[in-house]
Amino acid sequence: MLIIFVSIFTAKTQTCAHSVELRDSYGDGWNGGTLTITVNGSAVLTNITIADGAGPEVYYFDAATGDDIDADYTAGSWSSENEYIVKDGGGSVLGQSGQGGITPVDILNMVGNCPACPPPTGQTETNITTTTADLGWTTGGATTWDIEWGPENFVQGTGTTITGTNSNPYPLTGLTAATPYDWYVRDDCGGDVSDWTGPHTFTSACDAITTFPYTENFDGTWVGTPAAPQCWTVINANSDSYFWSRANTYITPTHSPLYAAHGMGNTNDYLITPQLDLTGLNTRILWWDKVESATRINSYRVLVSTTTPEIASFTDDLGIYNCANTAWTEHLLDLSAYNGQTIYVAFYQFASAATNYGFGIDDVTFEEIPACPAPTALATTNITTTTADLGWTENGISNTWNIEWKAGSDFTPGTGASDGSTTVSPTPSHSLSSLTDGTTYYWYVQADCGGDVSSWTGPVAFNTLPANDLCANAEVVTCGSSVDGTTLGATFDNVGTCGTINTAPGVWYKLEVDGSFKDFTVSTCDAADFDTKISVFSGDCDNLVCVGGNDDGLGCSGYTSELTVTTDLFQPKTYYILVHGFSTNQGNFNLSVTCTEPYPVPLSNWAIYLGIFLIGTFMVFHFVRRRLA
Repeated sequence: MLIIFVSIFTAKTQTCAHSVELRDSYGDGWNGGTLTITVNGSAVLTNITIADGAGPEVYYFDAATGDDIDADYTAGSWSSENEYIVKDGGGSVLGQSGQGGITPVDILNMVGNCPACPPPTGQTETNITTTTADLGWTTGGATTWDIEWGPENFVQGTGTTITGTNSNPYPLTGLTAATPYDWYVRDDCGGDVSDWTGPHTFTSACDAITTFPYTENFDGTWVGTPAAPQCWTVINANSDSYFWSRANTYITPTHSPLYAAHGMGNTNDYLITPQLDLTGLNTRILWWDKVESATRINSYRVLVSTTTPEIASFTDDLGIYNCANTAWTEHLLDLSAYNGQTIYVAFYQFASAATNYGFGIDDVTFEEIPACPAPTALATTNITTTTADLGWTENGISNTWNIEWKAGSDFTPGTGASDGSTTVSPTPSHSLSSLTDGTTYYWYVQADCGGDVSSWTGPVAFNTLPANDLCANAEVVTCGSSVDGTTLGATFDNVGTCGTINTAPGVWYKLEVDGSFKDFTVSTCDAADFDTKISVFSGDCDNLVCVGGNDDGLGCSGYTSELTVTTDLFQPKTYYILVHGFSTNQGNFNLSVTCTEPYPVPLSNWAIYLGIFLIGTFMVFHFVRRRLA
């Protein structure tokens, strides 16, 4: 008997890497949306998503030519922001959905495709130094590759080409420190080559900072993810939506325009300097900070690492700063203990009272400690209409200081341009007197170390109290008055809501009427450099009675104000006018007072006198009408 055995062999079809690319148009992740990829009915990528950010995030899966590929999308919140693209093994688009702000849909029955020489995937860069980097990738199947590299955004074909390398990763050399590069790679299948994969971008490491002073003002382009100033590092340690960024939201103007390092909402975030080589130097760090609202405090630590910029390396804690100041305030730390070392400094923000109130730091400077250090922490306190107390912190051994001040505008100290100057000793404070009310003053201070002087520190600006800051000192106005005024330097009047809520400092005016006019209008319309409000009261300063108020006058530009008050017929009355601002706005204005439409004099205000005269045989009646008052 002849028995024939028939063996049936099923050859496995060669697979290659296909890809799916996820994006989010708003930049806050897919908000619960997911995508599942199946090949021939079997899930190969399950519930992939973007946790946060805009993407793109690229996922790879294996499929063969002719395989059935399905994409199953599940919507989360804000699904119209999501989009995805499925590509075959050669990088050609098999299907896409969600582009143009439309909620994505499932895509079924896409057909896999593997080119004869599939391209590599998964480009990486490791061991990056100032001059070298290791370039890696996942091969499409070949063991020989071509690489092209050059400066970021170079035109392919004009870069440096490496042909026929068998090294993966490839040790790239010849880089320049702190420079961004693009690179491409392709498989060489012997007689055929794949499409190029790329570009992939990386930046060579920065050289340590060795030249001082060194300042970062945060105004330049931030790069990387999360973005940071060139050679700085931002770490979003809790991977939330709040991290250090270049912005000026709610803290304009920044200390040096246009931007600051913005930390609104940060609760576990690091802003890390480049490496600083302090060999042979006694240095210090200076910086400025500010918060939008004194009740929305932001807290951070200043940390030092003597090894790497990794979080765990920041073991030296130089202090906690609880920022509640609404004006830019300077801070200083002595780094002379690190002479001879290379260090990194981190601003580690661990608390933010609100996610919608601005906070930032600006103008971080590292400099050699001068022989005669300049004063810092300048402050003006106890301000009245004619006096103010000046104070500062001495950072060396000086007990003598020079002060200069000027009204109305900033000036260059030491040039004779000031309104006044003096030398102070032995305590770092001075009281100014004989000032003008309602005036902006600028002042500077300089340490005198005996044989050497520091640089000037300043300016610090302050405003003396306006003379009409209090209701009791209200400035008298009359019908037809047009007076210039300011709320700069004024104090807050807690009078509650009178036609409009009272939230900003204001100044007072007094108008006395005799009741002969039907109404009067008080106005800052088109005549102020800030968002004004007007409230009018009767009564007296100890017992104010609200008459009315206005925030934005009809037809008035710049959110200025206008209010018309109807008076009582022939009733003398005193009115108190408060000019204040929207939110915390303060500034300069012109207040006009216009009285209109005099009342007609009623008959009761006239007396009629009857005179009877006899002329011949006739009786003549003579009437005389006289106004009483």
